[in-house]
Amino acid sequence: MNEQQADALIDELHELNKTLKTIASSQERQKVSSKSIQKAFETAIMNLSSSHQADPKLL
Repeated sequence: MNEQQADALIDELHELNKTLKTIASSQERQKVSSKSIQKAFETAIMNLSSSHQADPKLL
């Protein structure tokens, strides 16, 4: 492998690294969003179950 090929490979690896970081960041945001949604549902269920007006069939 000559120096030009090595430089081209390094450039490609840098681009791949940026792409992987973008994907990882996106996945982390989705994970946080999913946890927030799950927590909201858990809170809603707890609120319903502690309410005297809650219909047991909904729980």
